[in-house]
Amino acid sequence: MNRINYQFRQMLFKIRYRKKEYFMYMASFYLGLLLPAFCLANIRSTDQVIYFTTFENMENSVQIDWFSDNFPDVQIEGAESISVSGYYEEDFAGWGHQYVPIKGIDERYMYPFPKVKGRIFEDHELREGEKVCLLSSQYAKKHSYKEGDLLSIRNVDFKIIGLMEDKIYPGILIPYAAMKEVYRSGNRIQLTAMILAEDKGDKESIIAKAAEAIPEQDENAEIIGITDGEELYRLSQETRLRWRFMRGAVAAVSIAFFLLNEGIVLMEKVKKEQPIIGVHMAVGATKQDVQRSLLFEVLIITLLSASLVLITILPLAKLFGVDRIMIIDTAVIAEFLAAAVSACELLAYVTIRKIKPKQIAELIKTRDG
Repeated sequence: MNRINYQFRQMLFKIRYRKKEYFMYMASFYLGLLLPAFCLANIRSTDQVIYFTTFENMENSVQIDWFSDNFPDVQIEGAESISVSGYYEEDFAGWGHQYVPIKGIDERYMYPFPKVKGRIFEDHELREGEKVCLLSSQYAKKHSYKEGDLLSIRNVDFKIIGLMEDKIYPGILIPYAAMKEVYRSGNRIQLTAMILAEDKGDKESIIAKAAEAIPEQDENAEIIGITDGEELYRLSQETRLRWRFMRGAVAAVSIAFFLLNEGIVLMEKVKKEQPIIGVHMAVGATKQDVQRSLLFEVLIITLLSASLVLITILPLAKLFGVDRIMIIDTAVIAEFLAAAVSACELLAYVTIRKIKPKQIAELIKTRDG
């Protein structure tokens, strides 16, 4: 243990004495790790989008979208469950005439709820149209709102019961029944009915009935389209796999170039330090001591560089306008640190093997001139 502590202190002394050189090593590692980190954060964002746009038994569902200025109570014969939601972009004059998406959902809403600071809706609030809402944390931070505050939508006050932290919900969620009261008439609202069939084989019948029922129940309906839920689910999974492959390929190529570049850097570092290594071995240091010292150095450089990447990645993403397609959470941090440390320690191990055959006399020989 004393031997290890001595080596560790010597390594820290060397880093402090040659800090400019080690700063360049860290900068090189930082630049090499930055792109893989972006790719991991982007993959995580895509996974989250897929999660929030799919739900259980989606293969047995049918989605119908239409524009209308009415809020019909949709009834479809043979449907196991029907969830109706509304979507409208509201001009908030108090927010600099910013258009904010407002979505009204009912108590049968089938998609997952976002992660919320506070609480989500209770069933009776959705069913009875209570004046409560969930606000995007982005707008809450920008306009200084917090839980319990009142938010006015067309002169109707809604109590903020939670702040949505997931970027997939960028605006405001309110009960569909309350949306009926706020937008009574004269507004073209995009409505969506998600219809769950009792059996997968009933979907064709449901599609035909929905195509007839919506115009009958809403004379102002302008049908946008009818989509099979199975097709939506298949497309979402294909998009996920395709996006993962593309970003994974980019990350793999960038890591390969990183390993190649840093391998050359470490090789040159070892060659440059061979006289010092020879002196240490001449006074009793073993090959294992030398190997351990290099592994420690690479570990410290990697952790410092990876930490700097995690600290700066979101500001850089905002600077280049890509922060909305990135998520940095504990899963991304753990995966990134594990990949970075594994890759760099593997690189250090390969470098170590290059110094094994050297004799002490060869290590400590000096250069002419």
